[in-house]
Amino acid sequence: MEFLPPSGWGDLVRRADLDATERRLDIKIDALGERLDARIDALEARIDGLERQIVQLREEVRALGNLRTTIVLTGASLGISLFVGLGGLMVAIVQLTGG
Repeated sequence: MEFLPPSGWGDLVRRADLDATERRLDIKIDALGERLDARIDALEARIDGLERQIVQLREEVRALGNLRTTIVLTGASLGISLFVGLGGLMVAIVQLTGG
């Protein structure tokens, strides 16, 4: 009598019950692993897309830097050309007026 369960036979677990529970847990864990793998793959794809966008932005910033340099040099060249041109015009006016 001392080996009987204290609350009744319904509280006993058979080895077959444990095996069935283990199989169900394995199935659930495998399904969860597959879902996590799919989500990780999706995140990796998004990260790859973001990395491509960063590379494109770097290229655009580099191009803008080159454009800024070109604009500055063009402006400086234009300023020098205007200065030289106006100087030449002043010399011509002075020579024409006889001064």
